[in-house]
Amino acid sequence: MAAMEVSLREVILPLDDATIVHPGHGPSTSIARERPPTPIWRICRWRSPDFPNCSRPSVSSSSRCSTGCGTPSKLHGFAPLETPAVESLDQLTRKGEIEKRGLRPAPAARRRRLERLRAGTALDLTVPFARYVLEHAGHLEFPFRRYQIQKVWRGERPQEGRFREFTQADIDVVARDALPFHHDVEIARVMAEALGSLEFLPRLRLQVNNRKLIEGFYLGLGATDIPAVMRNRGQARQGRPRRRHSTSAD
Repeated sequence: MAAMEVSLREVILPLDDATIVHPGHGPSTSIARERPPTPIWRICRWRSPDFPNCSRPSVSSSSRCSTGCGTPSKLHGFAPLETPAVESLDQLTRKGEIEKRGLRPAPAARRRRLERLRAGTALDLTVPFARYVLEHAGHLEFPFRRYQIQKVWRGERPQEGRFREFTQADIDVVARDALPFHHDVEIARVMAEALGSLEFLPRLRLQVNNRKLIEGFYLGLGATDIPAVMRNRGQARQGRPRRRHSTSAD
């Protein structure tokens, strides 16, 4: 796109307005008709660091990452899955605000169309996967094991070094009732094998934690609203303004 923009600015635009252009992919036109603002110029001028342009080395690295994550998942019996990029707003807003759960396109006309359709793009693969399981529960064999490598989009303003558009690799095991503990161990093994296969990464050290440990710590301090305390702790670590929650401690 950058090369196209340079060519248009330095070669085409300096020509006289009456110059006839034969593009080869449509009817003949003139320089005057093709001067900004036209759709191609709106595309060329629209730049955002939140949506990266991937060069050939980046695409190659991304492909190696996808292969490195997908191969161990297949060997452990996880089935590949792909879900639509667009989900209903009812699904996206079920567990959070729309700014966090989905990203709406910037053009007003497209945004109005999505609002009529009650749809938005998903932030992660969790919501689409949950919808898929609910819709196909009668045809799935449980525990259902799937891996998914797909592009998703952030709805909130990304932090430094992060993008609104990125690729997520996700594996999950879903059971009808209680899920045996050995599945947690297996997922950790798949993660270790996947990341360990990427030779350009530093040596892998996998550390395992359990949410119950921190919950027990706060219960020992006398806190009653454990989720609120953990939210405040997470926001404080990320530098976000903390909201007030009613908690009690001795």
